[in-house]
Amino acid sequence: GVAETGAGAFVRSSEVQDEKVKIDTSRIYYGNHNAWTRAGVIDGSKVLKATTAWKDMHSKGIKKGSPEYDIYKHRAQKEMRAAIEKVAKSDPNRPYDLVGEVGAIVIKGSVVPDLTADVVSEL
Repeated sequence: GVAETGAGAFVRSSEVQDEKVKIDTSRIYYGNHNAWTRAGVIDGSKVLKATTAWKDMHSKGIKKGSPEYDIYKHRAQKEMRAAIEKVAKSDPNRPYDLVGEVGAIVIKGSVVPDLTADVVSEL
């Protein structure tokens, strides 16, 4: 992506940052990295593997490279996005409006809450 630095110059990068916040935009699952107030992170692999579609795919022995793999993976990703959004909006007074992979959102002096367990429980 292209990000504007504080000095008004543009840099080509998948990371947006200032002195306090660093965001790897390529690893954001939900929300707008340019306009957010509350961030959370998840272990995307753990969430994906907890989806019904992913479990079905493995119980049926469908392997990467087969035509069905992409269909099941797409379904699993759709399930994952829906669960992330549900958790993000679960507290209407304090919604999470940015959710990324663990390590994708770093806020200096703060711990970004890990929402993995909450998202998995929504699946």
